[in-house]
Amino acid sequence: SALASLLSGTETSYRGDADTIVTGISYDSRKVQPGDVFVAVPGFVHDGLRFVTDAVAAGAVAIVAEADPNSVNLAKAPTVWARVHNARAILAPMAAAFYNNPSHDLTVVGVTGTNGKTTVAALCQALLEARGPVGRWSTTTVNIAGTPYPAHRTTPEGPDLQNALRQMVDTECWAAAIEVSSHALTLHRVDATRFAAAIFTNLSNDHLDFHSSMENYLGTKAMLFERLGADNIAVLNVGDPASATLIKRTKAQVVGFGWKTPPITPSKARSLSGLDKHGEPSNTPSINSFHQTMPAPVITVPTYQIVCWEYAEGGSTLHLETPQGNLAFESPLFGLANGENLAAAIALALELGLSADEIAGPVAAFNGESGRFQQLLHGQPFTVLVDFAHTPAALQSALAACRGLAGMHKKVIVVFGCGGDRDRGKRPVMGKIAANGADQVIITSDNPRKEDPASILDEIEVGIPEHARAQVEREVDRFAAIVQALERARAGDCILIAGKGHETTQEFAGHRIEFDDTEVAGKWLKERFAQPTTAETEARP
Repeated sequence: SALASLLSGTETSYRGDADTIVTGISYDSRKVQPGDVFVAVPGFVHDGLRFVTDAVAAGAVAIVAEADPNSVNLAKAPTVWARVHNARAILAPMAAAFYNNPSHDLTVVGVTGTNGKTTVAALCQALLEARGPVGRWSTTTVNIAGTPYPAHRTTPEGPDLQNALRQMVDTECWAAAIEVSSHALTLHRVDATRFAAAIFTNLSNDHLDFHSSMENYLGTKAMLFERLGADNIAVLNVGDPASATLIKRTKAQVVGFGWKTPPITPSKARSLSGLDKHGEPSNTPSINSFHQTMPAPVITVPTYQIVCWEYAEGGSTLHLETPQGNLAFESPLFGLANGENLAAAIALALELGLSADEIAGPVAAFNGESGRFQQLLHGQPFTVLVDFAHTPAALQSALAACRGLAGMHKKVIVVFGCGGDRDRGKRPVMGKIAANGADQVIITSDNPRKEDPASILDEIEVGIPEHARAQVEREVDRFAAIVQALERARAGDCILIAGKGHETTQEFAGHRIEFDDTEVAGKWLKERFAQPTTAETEARP
Protein backbone atom coordinates (compact mmCIF):
# COMPACT_ATOMS: atom_id res chain seq x y z
CA SER A 1 0.00 0.00 0.00
CA ALA A 2 1.11 3.57 -0.64
CA LEU A 3 1.90 5.37 2.61
CA ALA A 4 -0.25 8.37 1.68
CA SER A 5 -3.30 6.11 1.19
CA LEU A 6 -2.89 4.73 4.71
CA LEU A 7 -2.78 8.25 6.12
CA SER A 8 -5.64 9.58 3.99
CA GLY A 9 -7.76 12.06 5.92
CA THR A 10 -5.00 12.76 8.41
CA GLU A 11 -3.16 16.07 8.54
CA THR A 12 0.32 14.96 7.57
CA SER A 13 3.53 16.60 6.41
CA TYR A 14 6.02 14.51 4.46
CA ARG A 15 9.73 14.47 3.90
CA GLY A 16 10.31 12.15 0.98
CA ASP A 17 7.89 10.37 -1.34
CA ALA A 18 4.43 10.13 0.22
CA ASP A 19 3.49 7.38 -2.23
CA THR A 20 6.24 5.06 -1.05
CA ILE A 21 4.93 1.49 -0.98
CA VAL A 22 4.94 -0.13 2.46
CA THR A 23 4.47 -3.85 2.95
CA GLY A 24 3.68 -3.88 6.66
CA ILE A 25 3.00 -1.76 9.73
CA SER A 26 5.02 -2.02 12.93
CA TYR A 27 5.06 -0.19 16.26
CA ASP A 28 7.79 -2.43 17.75
CA SER A 29 11.28 -1.93 16.29
CA ARG A 30 12.19 -5.49 17.26
CA LYS A 31 9.55 -6.84 14.89
CA VAL A 32 10.20 -4.59 11.89
CA GLN A 33 10.47 -6.38 8.55
CA PRO A 34 12.06 -4.91 5.38
CA GLY A 35 9.49 -2.70 3.67
CA ASP A 36 7.55 -1.83 6.84
CA VAL A 37 6.44 1.58 8.01
CA PHE A 38 7.43 2.12 11.63
CA VAL A 39 5.01 4.17 13.74
CA ALA A 40 6.93 5.81 16.60
CA VAL A 41 4.30 5.79 19.35
CA PRO A 42 5.04 7.71 22.56
CA GLY A 43 4.77 5.16 25.35
CA PHE A 44 4.35 5.35 29.12
CA VAL A 45 7.90 4.11 29.68
CA HIS A 46 9.75 4.69 26.37
CA ASP A 47 9.18 6.99 23.42
CA GLY A 48 9.08 5.21 20.09
CA LEU A 49 11.42 7.86 18.69
CA ARG A 50 14.24 6.21 20.63
CA PHE A 51 13.92 3.18 18.38
CA VAL A 52 13.71 4.83 14.96
CA THR A 53 17.37 4.05 14.23
CA ASP A 54 16.79 0.37 15.07
CA ALA A 55 13.69 0.30 12.85
CA VAL A 56 15.55 1.80 9.91
CA ALA A 57 18.40 -0.65 10.40
CA ALA A 58 15.86 -3.49 10.30
CA GLY A 59 14.54 -2.31 6.95
CA ALA A 60 11.77 0.22 7.67
CA VAL A 61 11.24 2.37 4.55
CA ALA A 62 9.11 5.00 6.28
CA ILE A 63 8.63 6.53 9.69
CA VAL A 64 5.40 8.00 11.09
CA ALA A 65 6.02 10.18 14.13
CA GLU A 66 4.88 13.32 15.93
CA ALA A 67 8.36 14.88 15.87
CA ASP A 68 10.01 16.88 13.13
CA PRO A 69 12.67 14.67 11.50
CA ASN A 70 15.25 17.43 11.90
CA SER A 71 14.88 17.20 15.67
CA VAL A 72 15.89 13.54 15.74
CA ASN A 73 19.53 12.49 15.63
CA LEU A 74 19.66 9.62 13.15
CA ALA A 75 22.72 7.66 12.05
CA LYS A 76 20.84 6.74 8.88
CA ALA A 77 17.85 8.75 7.67
CA PRO A 78 14.76 6.83 6.52
CA THR A 79 13.52 7.22 2.96
CA VAL A 80 10.26 8.82 4.08
CA TRP A 81 9.23 10.64 7.23
CA ALA A 82 5.54 11.42 7.83
CA ARG A 83 4.79 13.82 10.65
CA VAL A 84 1.37 13.56 12.30
CA HIS A 85 -0.29 15.19 15.27
CA ASN A 86 -1.02 11.98 17.23
CA ALA A 87 0.94 8.85 16.31
CA ARG A 88 -1.01 6.59 18.66
CA ALA A 89 -4.39 7.73 17.32
CA ILE A 90 -3.35 7.06 13.72
CA LEU A 91 -1.92 3.56 14.35
CA ALA A 92 -5.19 1.58 14.29
CA PRO A 93 -6.78 3.47 11.35
CA MET A 94 -3.57 2.96 9.34
CA ALA A 95 -3.72 -0.76 10.10
CA ALA A 96 -7.41 -0.99 9.22
CA ALA A 97 -6.69 0.64 5.85
CA PHE A 98 -3.68 -1.60 5.25
CA TYR A 99 -5.75 -4.75 5.87
CA ASN A 100 -8.67 -3.40 3.79
CA ASN A 101 -11.04 -2.75 6.70
CA PRO A 102 -11.79 -6.36 7.65
CA SER A 103 -14.35 -5.40 10.32
CA HIS A 104 -16.62 -4.21 7.51
CA ASP A 105 -16.95 -7.83 6.40
CA LEU A 106 -17.64 -9.24 9.86
CA THR A 107 -20.32 -8.99 12.51
CA VAL A 108 -18.03 -7.72 15.25
CA VAL A 109 -19.26 -7.94 18.84
CA GLY A 110 -17.40 -5.92 21.47
CA VAL A 111 -17.59 -7.03 25.09
CA THR A 112 -16.66 -4.55 27.81
CA GLY A 113 -17.09 -4.23 31.58
CA THR A 114 -15.02 -4.80 34.70
CA ASN A 115 -15.75 -8.49 35.25
CA GLY A 116 -16.99 -11.28 33.01
CA LYS A 117 -15.60 -10.07 29.67
CA THR A 118 -13.61 -13.21 28.91
CA THR A 119 -16.41 -15.65 29.70
CA VAL A 120 -19.01 -13.60 27.81
CA ALA A 121 -16.73 -13.26 24.77
CA ALA A 122 -16.10 -17.02 24.81
CA LEU A 123 -19.84 -17.68 25.14
CA CYS A 124 -20.57 -15.35 22.23
CA GLN A 125 -18.10 -17.25 20.08
CA ALA A 126 -19.60 -20.60 21.07
CA LEU A 127 -23.19 -19.53 20.47
CA LEU A 128 -22.58 -17.66 17.21
CA GLU A 129 -20.69 -20.66 15.81
CA ALA A 130 -24.10 -22.28 15.43
CA ARG A 131 -24.30 -20.22 12.22
CA GLY A 132 -20.73 -20.73 10.98
CA PRO A 133 -17.06 -20.02 11.81
CA VAL A 134 -16.46 -17.25 14.37
CA GLY A 135 -13.29 -15.53 15.55
CA ARG A 136 -12.37 -14.25 18.99
CA TRP A 137 -9.73 -12.12 20.67
CA SER A 138 -9.80 -12.25 24.44
CA THR A 139 -7.54 -12.30 27.48
CA THR A 140 -7.07 -16.05 27.39
CA THR A 141 -6.87 -16.81 23.68
CA VAL A 142 -7.11 -15.72 20.08
CA ASN A 143 -9.29 -18.02 18.01
CA ILE A 144 -9.55 -17.85 14.23
CA ALA A 145 -12.16 -20.18 12.73
CA GLY A 146 -11.52 -22.84 15.38
CA THR A 147 -7.72 -22.54 15.49
CA PRO A 148 -6.41 -21.16 18.82
CA TYR A 149 -3.40 -18.87 19.20
CA PRO A 150 -1.87 -17.32 22.34
CA ALA A 151 -3.10 -13.86 23.36
CA HIS A 152 -0.64 -11.35 24.79
CA ARG A 153 -3.15 -8.83 26.15
CA THR A 154 -6.89 -8.36 26.57
CA THR A 155 -7.19 -6.08 23.53
CA PRO A 156 -4.16 -5.77 21.24
CA GLU A 157 -2.70 -2.79 19.45
CA GLY A 158 -4.41 -1.81 16.21
CA PRO A 159 -2.08 -3.63 13.77
CA ASP A 160 -2.40 -6.92 15.68
CA LEU A 161 -6.18 -6.65 15.93
CA GLN A 162 -6.67 -5.70 12.29
CA ASN A 163 -4.36 -8.50 11.16
CA ALA A 164 -6.41 -10.99 13.20
CA LEU A 165 -9.69 -9.64 11.82
CA ARG A 166 -8.32 -9.98 8.26
CA GLN A 167 -7.40 -13.61 8.97
CA MET A 168 -10.92 -14.18 10.29
CA VAL A 169 -12.42 -12.81 7.08
CA ASP A 170 -10.04 -14.86 4.95
CA THR A 171 -11.01 -18.06 6.80
CA GLU A 172 -14.71 -17.33 6.17
CA CYS A 173 -15.67 -16.28 9.69
CA TRP A 174 -18.99 -14.44 9.69
CA ALA A 175 -18.59 -12.91 13.16
CA ALA A 176 -15.98 -12.01 15.77
CA ALA A 177 -16.19 -11.54 19.54
CA ILE A 178 -13.65 -9.05 20.87
CA GLU A 179 -12.90 -8.16 24.47
CA VAL A 180 -12.62 -4.39 24.61
CA SER A 181 -10.75 -3.10 27.65
CA SER A 182 -10.88 0.43 28.98
CA HIS A 183 -7.16 0.77 28.21
CA ALA A 184 -7.85 -0.19 24.59
CA LEU A 185 -10.52 2.48 24.25
CA THR A 186 -8.36 5.18 25.85
CA LEU A 187 -5.33 4.23 23.76
CA HIS A 188 -7.23 4.07 20.42
CA ARG A 189 -6.57 0.35 19.85
CA VAL A 190 -10.04 -0.32 18.43
CA ASP A 191 -10.32 2.87 16.40
CA ALA A 192 -11.53 2.13 12.85
CA THR A 193 -13.06 -1.17 13.95
CA ARG A 194 -16.73 -1.30 13.00
CA PHE A 195 -18.83 -2.90 15.74
CA ALA A 196 -22.23 -4.41 14.97
CA ALA A 197 -23.02 -4.94 18.65
CA ALA A 198 -21.61 -4.36 22.11
CA ILE A 199 -22.22 -5.94 25.51
CA PHE A 200 -21.73 -4.23 28.88
CA THR A 201 -21.28 -6.71 31.74
CA ASN A 202 -20.84 -4.54 34.85
CA LEU A 203 -18.73 -1.76 36.38
CA SER A 204 -16.85 -1.82 39.67
CA ASN A 205 -13.58 -0.55 41.09
CA ASP A 206 -10.61 -1.45 38.90
CA HIS A 207 -7.85 0.29 36.95
CA LEU A 208 -8.21 3.48 38.98
CA ASP A 209 -4.42 3.78 38.89
CA PHE A 210 -4.95 4.44 35.15
CA HIS A 211 -8.31 6.24 35.02
CA SER A 212 -8.01 8.11 38.37
CA SER A 213 -11.77 8.06 39.04
CA MET A 214 -14.86 5.91 38.50
CA GLU A 215 -16.36 8.73 36.45
CA ASN A 216 -13.43 8.61 34.03
CA TYR A 217 -13.55 4.81 33.99
CA LEU A 218 -17.24 4.83 33.06
CA GLY A 219 -16.68 7.55 30.48
CA THR A 220 -14.09 5.38 28.80
CA LYS A 221 -16.42 2.37 28.70
CA ALA A 222 -19.09 4.58 27.13
CA MET A 223 -16.79 5.23 24.16
CA LEU A 224 -17.57 1.75 22.81
CA PHE A 225 -21.32 2.41 22.82
CA GLU A 226 -20.90 5.83 21.26
CA ARG A 227 -19.45 4.07 18.21
CA LEU A 228 -22.67 2.15 17.57
CA GLY A 229 -25.19 3.31 15.00
CA ALA A 230 -28.96 3.11 14.93
CA ASP A 231 -28.87 -0.31 13.24
CA ASN A 232 -26.54 -1.77 15.86
CA ILE A 233 -27.32 -3.57 19.12
CA ALA A 234 -26.31 -2.66 22.68
CA VAL A 235 -26.81 -5.29 25.38
CA LEU A 236 -26.72 -3.67 28.82
CA ASN A 237 -26.84 -4.98 32.39
CA VAL A 238 -30.13 -3.50 33.63
CA GLY A 239 -29.08 -3.90 37.27
CA ASP A 240 -25.86 -1.92 36.99
CA PRO A 241 -26.16 1.84 37.64
CA ALA A 242 -23.66 2.52 34.85
CA SER A 243 -26.24 1.41 32.27
CA ALA A 244 -28.25 4.56 32.97
CA THR A 245 -25.31 6.53 31.57
CA LEU A 246 -24.54 4.17 28.70
CA ILE A 247 -28.09 4.20 27.32
CA LYS A 248 -27.83 7.98 26.99
CA ARG A 249 -24.53 7.70 25.13
CA THR A 250 -25.57 5.34 22.35
CA LYS A 251 -27.77 5.48 19.25
CA ALA A 252 -28.02 1.70 19.14
CA GLN A 253 -31.08 -0.46 19.74
CA VAL A 254 -30.81 -1.34 23.43
CA VAL A 255 -31.84 -4.58 25.10
CA GLY A 256 -31.08 -5.61 28.65
CA PHE A 257 -30.24 -8.64 30.75
CA GLY A 258 -30.50 -9.13 34.48
CA TRP A 259 -32.42 -10.67 37.32
CA LYS A 260 -36.17 -10.45 37.62
CA THR A 261 -36.88 -8.29 40.66
CA PRO A 262 -39.48 -8.73 43.44
CA PRO A 263 -41.43 -10.52 44.52
CA ILE A 264 -38.69 -12.93 45.64
CA THR A 265 -39.83 -15.65 48.02
CA PRO A 266 -37.41 -17.19 50.50
CA SER A 267 -37.68 -20.55 48.73
CA LYS A 268 -36.90 -19.01 45.36
CA ALA A 269 -33.98 -17.07 46.85
CA ARG A 270 -32.54 -20.30 48.18
CA SER A 271 -33.06 -21.95 44.79
CA LEU A 272 -31.32 -19.12 42.99
CA SER A 273 -28.41 -19.00 45.41
CA GLY A 274 -27.68 -22.67 44.61
CA LEU A 275 -27.75 -26.06 46.22
CA ASP A 276 -24.86 -27.80 47.92
CA LYS A 277 -23.10 -30.75 46.32
CA HIS A 278 -25.57 -33.18 47.92
CA GLY A 279 -28.56 -31.43 46.35
CA GLU A 280 -29.58 -29.81 49.64
CA PRO A 281 -30.17 -26.05 50.11
CA SER A 282 -27.05 -24.10 51.04
CA ASN A 283 -26.75 -23.02 54.68
CA THR A 284 -25.94 -19.49 53.49
CA PRO A 285 -28.34 -16.71 54.55
CA SER A 286 -29.28 -16.53 50.89
CA ILE A 287 -31.93 -13.81 50.83
CA ASN A 288 -29.51 -11.06 51.78
CA SER A 289 -26.79 -12.06 49.36
CA PHE A 290 -29.38 -12.56 46.65
CA HIS A 291 -30.78 -9.05 46.99
CA GLN A 292 -27.28 -7.58 46.98
CA THR A 293 -26.70 -9.06 43.53
CA MET A 294 -30.18 -8.17 42.27
CA PRO A 295 -30.70 -4.40 42.27
CA ALA A 296 -33.82 -2.98 40.67
CA PRO A 297 -33.45 -2.25 36.94
CA VAL A 298 -31.96 1.18 36.24
CA ILE A 299 -33.18 1.26 32.62
CA THR A 300 -36.46 0.21 31.04
CA VAL A 301 -35.80 -1.72 27.84
CA PRO A 302 -36.77 -5.12 26.40
CA THR A 303 -34.97 -7.42 28.83
CA TYR A 304 -33.77 -11.00 29.05
CA GLN A 305 -34.71 -11.60 32.69
CA ILE A 306 -33.32 -14.40 34.80
CA VAL A 307 -36.32 -15.89 36.57
CA CYS A 308 -34.45 -18.80 38.10
CA TRP A 309 -30.86 -20.07 38.00
CA GLU A 310 -30.85 -23.49 39.62
CA TYR A 311 -27.72 -25.46 40.36
CA ALA A 312 -27.55 -29.06 41.43
CA GLU A 313 -24.76 -31.58 41.13
CA GLY A 314 -24.31 -32.33 37.45
CA GLY A 315 -25.47 -29.04 36.00
CA SER A 316 -27.60 -25.92 36.08
CA THR A 317 -30.82 -24.71 34.50
CA LEU A 318 -31.31 -21.10 33.45
CA HIS A 319 -34.92 -19.91 33.15
CA LEU A 320 -35.38 -16.67 31.21
CA GLU A 321 -38.30 -14.41 30.45
CA THR A 322 -37.41 -12.76 27.15
CA PRO A 323 -38.92 -10.59 24.43
CA GLN A 324 -39.18 -13.87 22.51
CA GLY A 325 -41.02 -15.76 25.24
CA ASN A 326 -40.05 -17.95 28.19
CA LEU A 327 -36.92 -20.00 27.59
CA ALA A 328 -34.89 -22.57 29.53
CA PHE A 329 -31.28 -23.62 28.94
CA GLU A 330 -29.20 -26.40 30.48
CA SER A 331 -25.61 -25.48 31.37
CA PRO A 332 -22.65 -27.00 33.22
CA LEU A 333 -21.81 -23.55 34.65
CA PHE A 334 -22.75 -22.38 38.14
CA GLY A 335 -22.60 -19.25 40.28
CA LEU A 336 -24.61 -16.03 40.07
CA ALA A 337 -22.00 -14.33 37.88
CA ASN A 338 -22.27 -17.08 35.29
CA GLY A 339 -26.04 -16.72 35.29
CA GLU A 340 -25.54 -13.13 34.18
CA ASN A 341 -22.81 -14.09 31.70
CA LEU A 342 -25.12 -16.62 30.06
CA ALA A 343 -28.04 -14.20 29.92
CA ALA A 344 -25.87 -11.55 28.24
CA ALA A 345 -24.55 -13.91 25.56
CA ILE A 346 -27.96 -15.47 24.93
CA ALA A 347 -29.50 -12.01 24.54
CA LEU A 348 -26.82 -11.05 22.03
CA ALA A 349 -27.22 -14.23 19.98
CA LEU A 350 -31.00 -14.01 19.81
CA GLU A 351 -30.91 -10.31 18.93
CA LEU A 352 -28.53 -11.13 16.06
CA GLY A 353 -31.14 -13.48 14.66
CA LEU A 354 -30.20 -16.90 15.99
CA SER A 355 -32.94 -19.07 17.46
CA ALA A 356 -33.15 -20.58 20.92
CA ASP A 357 -33.03 -24.04 19.37
CA GLU A 358 -29.81 -23.19 17.53
CA ILE A 359 -27.96 -22.07 20.63
CA ALA A 360 -29.31 -24.61 23.16
CA GLY A 361 -26.63 -27.16 22.23
CA PRO A 362 -23.69 -24.70 22.43
CA VAL A 363 -24.95 -23.42 25.79
CA ALA A 364 -25.08 -26.96 27.17
CA ALA A 365 -21.62 -27.78 25.79
CA PHE A 366 -19.83 -24.69 27.10
CA ASN A 367 -17.72 -25.70 30.10
CA GLY A 368 -16.15 -22.31 30.80
CA GLU A 369 -12.81 -20.66 30.18
CA SER A 370 -9.44 -21.54 31.66
CA GLY A 371 -8.98 -19.83 35.01
CA ARG A 372 -12.56 -18.56 35.08
CA PHE A 373 -14.22 -20.30 38.02
CA GLN A 374 -12.42 -23.41 36.80
CA GLN A 375 -13.05 -26.51 38.86
CA LEU A 376 -10.15 -28.92 39.41
CA LEU A 377 -11.36 -32.52 39.52
CA HIS A 378 -8.77 -35.05 40.62
CA GLY A 379 -10.78 -37.32 42.87
CA GLN A 380 -10.55 -35.14 45.99
CA PRO A 381 -13.57 -35.02 48.34
CA PHE A 382 -13.66 -31.20 48.38
CA THR A 383 -14.14 -28.50 45.74
CA VAL A 384 -11.17 -26.56 44.33
CA LEU A 385 -11.78 -23.56 42.08
CA VAL A 386 -9.29 -21.31 40.27
CA ASP A 387 -10.62 -17.90 39.30
CA PHE A 388 -9.29 -14.64 37.89
CA ALA A 389 -11.24 -12.61 40.49
CA HIS A 390 -8.96 -9.64 41.12
CA THR A 391 -11.50 -6.91 41.87
CA PRO A 392 -13.68 -6.45 44.97
CA ALA A 393 -16.90 -7.23 43.09
CA ALA A 394 -15.47 -10.32 41.41
CA LEU A 395 -14.07 -11.70 44.65
CA GLN A 396 -17.37 -11.13 46.44
CA SER A 397 -19.30 -12.87 43.68
CA ALA A 398 -16.89 -15.82 43.57
CA LEU A 399 -17.03 -16.29 47.33
CA ALA A 400 -20.83 -16.21 47.28
CA ALA A 401 -20.81 -19.00 44.70
CA CYS A 402 -18.32 -20.97 46.79
CA ARG A 403 -20.62 -20.70 49.79
CA GLY A 404 -23.36 -22.31 47.73
CA LEU A 405 -21.02 -25.12 46.66
CA ALA A 406 -19.69 -25.94 50.12
CA GLY A 407 -21.48 -28.73 51.93
CA MET A 408 -23.69 -28.11 54.94
CA HIS A 409 -21.63 -26.74 57.83
CA LYS A 410 -18.46 -26.95 55.74
CA LYS A 411 -15.79 -24.31 55.20
CA VAL A 412 -14.92 -21.89 52.41
CA ILE A 413 -11.16 -21.27 52.18
CA VAL A 414 -9.78 -18.50 49.97
CA VAL A 415 -6.22 -17.83 48.78
CA PHE A 416 -5.76 -14.41 47.19
CA GLY A 417 -3.55 -11.33 46.88
CA CYS A 418 -3.47 -8.02 45.01
CA GLY A 419 -1.25 -6.96 42.12
CA GLY A 420 1.60 -4.54 42.62
CA ASP A 421 1.80 -1.20 40.78
CA ARG A 422 -1.98 -1.22 40.45
CA ASP A 423 -4.93 0.40 42.19
CA ARG A 424 -3.96 0.32 45.88
CA GLY A 425 -7.37 1.50 47.07
CA LYS A 426 -8.99 -1.88 46.47
CA ARG A 427 -6.56 -3.81 48.68
CA PRO A 428 -8.21 -3.24 52.09
CA VAL A 429 -11.64 -3.58 50.47
CA MET A 430 -10.74 -7.02 49.15
CA GLY A 431 -9.33 -7.96 52.53
CA LYS A 432 -12.66 -7.16 54.16
CA ILE A 433 -14.62 -9.03 51.49
CA ALA A 434 -12.44 -12.12 51.89
CA ALA A 435 -12.81 -12.10 55.69
CA ASN A 436 -16.57 -11.70 55.46
CA GLY A 437 -17.05 -14.25 52.69
CA ALA A 438 -14.74 -17.09 53.75
CA ASP A 439 -14.17 -19.14 56.89
CA GLN A 440 -10.42 -19.18 56.37
CA VAL A 441 -8.35 -16.61 54.47
CA ILE A 442 -4.76 -16.95 53.33
CA ILE A 443 -3.41 -13.66 51.98
CA THR A 444 -0.54 -14.14 49.58
CA SER A 445 1.30 -12.60 46.63
CA ASP A 446 -0.37 -12.03 43.28
CA ASN A 447 1.96 -10.25 40.82
CA PRO A 448 4.00 -7.97 43.13
CA ARG A 449 5.80 -6.35 40.19
CA LYS A 450 8.02 -3.56 41.53
CA GLU A 451 6.41 -3.40 44.97
CA ASP A 452 7.53 -5.19 48.11
CA PRO A 453 5.27 -8.27 48.39
CA ALA A 454 5.00 -8.02 52.17
CA SER A 455 3.92 -4.38 51.97
CA ILE A 456 1.04 -5.32 49.66
CA LEU A 457 -0.13 -7.90 52.22
CA ASP A 458 0.06 -5.22 54.91
CA GLU A 459 -2.32 -3.01 52.93
CA ILE A 460 -4.76 -5.88 52.41
CA GLU A 461 -4.75 -6.63 56.15
CA VAL A 462 -5.83 -3.09 56.96
CA GLY A 463 -9.33 -3.99 55.77
CA ILE A 464 -9.70 -7.13 57.90
CA PRO A 465 -12.35 -6.56 60.61
CA GLU A 466 -11.08 -7.09 64.15
CA HIS A 467 -13.52 -9.92 64.81
CA ALA A 468 -12.23 -11.85 61.77
CA ARG A 469 -8.49 -11.59 62.32
CA ALA A 470 -8.25 -15.06 63.84
CA GLN A 471 -9.39 -16.63 60.55
CA VAL A 472 -6.84 -14.74 58.45
CA GLU A 473 -3.24 -15.75 57.83
CA ARG A 474 -0.56 -14.44 55.53
CA GLU A 475 1.95 -16.37 53.45
CA VAL A 476 3.93 -14.28 50.99
CA ASP A 477 4.94 -17.35 48.95
CA ARG A 478 1.99 -18.18 46.69
CA PHE A 479 3.03 -21.81 46.20
CA ALA A 480 3.15 -22.38 49.95
CA ALA A 481 -0.16 -20.58 50.43
CA ILE A 482 -1.95 -22.82 47.91
CA VAL A 483 -0.50 -25.97 49.46
CA GLN A 484 -1.47 -24.76 52.92
CA ALA A 485 -5.09 -24.32 51.81
CA LEU A 486 -5.19 -27.75 50.18
CA GLU A 487 -3.74 -29.45 53.26
CA ARG A 488 -6.43 -27.88 55.47
CA ALA A 489 -9.42 -28.80 53.31
CA ARG A 490 -11.76 -31.51 54.52
CA ALA A 491 -14.58 -33.34 52.75
CA GLY A 492 -17.27 -30.94 51.55
CA ASP A 493 -15.13 -27.81 51.89
CA CYS A 494 -14.63 -25.37 49.00
CA ILE A 495 -11.28 -23.73 48.17
CA LEU A 496 -11.07 -20.64 46.00
CA ILE A 497 -7.65 -19.74 44.56
CA ALA A 498 -8.26 -16.23 43.29
CA GLY A 499 -6.53 -13.45 41.38
CA LYS A 500 -4.41 -15.00 38.64
CA GLY A 501 -6.74 -17.40 36.87
CA HIS A 502 -5.32 -18.35 33.48
CA GLU A 503 -1.93 -16.68 34.01
CA THR A 504 1.13 -18.89 33.68
CA THR A 505 3.76 -16.57 35.16
CA GLN A 506 4.24 -14.49 38.31
CA GLU A 507 5.78 -11.06 37.90
CA PHE A 508 8.32 -9.60 40.32
CA ALA A 509 10.60 -6.58 40.07
CA GLY A 510 12.69 -7.14 36.96
CA HIS A 511 11.80 -10.78 36.37
CA ARG A 512 9.05 -13.35 35.93
CA ILE A 513 8.83 -16.94 37.08
CA GLU A 514 6.73 -19.77 35.69
CA PHE A 515 3.66 -20.08 37.88
CA ASP A 516 0.24 -21.53 37.11
CA ASP A 517 -2.35 -21.86 39.90
CA THR A 518 -4.07 -24.76 38.14
CA GLU A 519 -0.80 -26.66 37.73
CA VAL A 520 0.34 -26.08 41.31
CA ALA A 521 -2.97 -27.18 42.81
CA GLY A 522 -3.55 -29.88 40.20
CA LYS A 523 -0.17 -31.54 40.80
CA TRP A 524 -0.75 -31.63 44.56
CA LEU A 525 -4.23 -33.11 44.12
CA LYS A 526 -3.13 -35.71 41.58
CA GLU A 527 -0.36 -36.96 43.84
CA ARG A 528 -2.80 -37.53 46.68
CA PHE A 529 -6.18 -38.35 45.17
CA ALA A 530 -5.96 -39.35 41.50
CA GLN A 531 -6.72 -43.03 40.89
CA PRO A 532 -4.16 -44.91 38.79
CA THR A 533 -5.28 -46.16 35.40
CA THR A 534 -5.81 -49.87 34.76
CA ALA A 535 -2.55 -50.01 32.77
CA GLU A 536 -0.64 -48.40 35.62
CA THR A 537 -2.10 -50.84 38.14
CA GLU A 538 -1.23 -53.87 36.01
CA ALA A 539 2.32 -52.60 35.51
CA ARG A 540 3.05 -52.60 39.23
CA PRO A 541 5.06 -55.60 40.55
